[in-house]
This record gives sequence, structure tokens and C-alpha cells, in this order.
Amino acid sequence: MTPLLNYNFNSTITVGKINDNKTFATVCVGVLKQSIFYVQNRRYVVSDLMNEIKQELKEEKYAALWKKYQNHIYSVILAVLVVTAGVSFWNRYQEGRRQEVAATYFNALQALEHKDQKIALNLLDEIPAQNRGGYKDLSRFLAAALLQEQGKEDAARDVYQNIIDDTGMGDTYKNMAIIRMAYMDIENQKPEDLLKLVQPLVKKDSAWEASAVEIVGLLKVQQDKKDEAIKEFEKIDGMEKASKYAKFRAKAMIKSLKGND
Repeated sequence: MTPLLNYNFNSTITVGKINDNKTFATVCVGVLKQSIFYVQNRRYVVSDLMNEIKQELKEEKYAALWKKYQNHIYSVILAVLVVTAGVSFWNRYQEGRRQEVAATYFNALQALEHKDQKIALNLLDEIPAQNRGGYKDLSRFLAAALLQEQGKEDAARDVYQNIIDDTGMGDTYKNMAIIRMAYMDIENQKPEDLLKLVQPLVKKDSAWEASAVEIVGLLKVQQDKKDEAIKEFEKIDGMEKASKYAKFRAKAMIKSLKGND
């Protein structure tokens, strides 16, 4: 017989002779198994190699992308830092401005405690018009009250009108300005004009209903319409949300009007 590769099951190949068909089959099976093992091992090696190549390609791709867009990325990061710093600076600036306005307002109050209305008004005027905080609103009402107390009703009226016309002012302050200006002008302005001004506040869902009704009653007195005036004051006496002082004034007016009949 011709010498052939003889495979044993310890994964080694030796030279020998094939004495029978069984031995030949055994050798073939061994060689086949060895080949399969080799192919599988080769496949794993190739697979690892391909994965390594893919990883290198990915890294090269990312490196190319970074090189291409790194300036843009740096610009975005810089913009974010600038905006953040700007917002922080603006907040500190605004806080400083609020503290300045607060100090000015309280200095005005101290001036009033010392009976110096002129200094108080000058300090209130220093509060900048662009300030949208609560001190702006308080300062304008206080300035109008001081002007009214000094008999400068035209100046006080201008302040109230500015509050009413301020588009950035809430309805609460606007309505308060309407009420205060109407009280001030009951004896100075035409009743018809004031009735038109306060009429929108004469409704049950209005926080100023009692005050508005009281003004309407006083205007009816100005028009010498006593019966209508009494009805208005009686409305106040029956209001649950009307203050005890408003009810006290209403009862006093009813008594006075009925006593004059």
C-alpha cells in the first residue's frame, strides 16, 4: 500500500500505511475534522481582522469629521459660554438696580416722616420710568397722593392718567388709579364723564365694586338725584364683600339724604 497521512484522535498526523478500509475511513475523518478546525479558526482570525479594520475606519472617519467641524463646535461652545455669562451679568445688574430703586423709595418714605414732601417727591421722581418693578407703581401712587395733598390736582391727575394709559400696567393698578382719580374729581369734573369712567367697575366680579358704587352714589348727589343716590348706597349696605367702613359711610349718606327730604 502507498504511505498516506494517518490521523489519530489526539489531533496529530503521522505517516503510516492503510491496512484496511476502516483505517482509511478513520484517516479521512480525521483529516476532515482537522480541516474544519483550521477553517473555523481562520474564519475567526479573518473576522477579528475585519472588525479591527472597521474600528480603524470609524476612528479615521470621526477624526476627519472632528477636523472638519471642530471650529464650528468651538464657536457653539464659546457662544453658550458668552450667553451664560451675559445672563448672569444681567441678573446681577438687575438685582443691583432693584436695590437702588428700593433704597430711593424708602428714602422718600423717611423724608415724609420728617414732613419734607418736596424731598420725597424729588426722590420719587428719581425712580426711572423703565423700571417695571413694584416700586415704580408704588412711587407713582404715592407721588399722586402727595401732589393732591399739596393742592396740585392737575399734576396728580396727570400721574393717575399715566397709570391708566400704561399698557404694561396690570388691571388692578389701573382700576385703583381710576377710583382714586374719580374720588378726587367728584366736585371738579362733569358727573357724566366720571360715571362713564367708573361704570366698568360697577359689577359683582370687580374688586372695586363697592368703591365704584359709592362714587356713582356721590355723583348722583351732585346731579341732585337723591332717590337714585340712596339706591346706590343701599347696594353697598347689602354687599357682603364691602368693608365695614364703606358700609358705615353708605349708612351715613342714606341717613343724611333721607333726613334732607
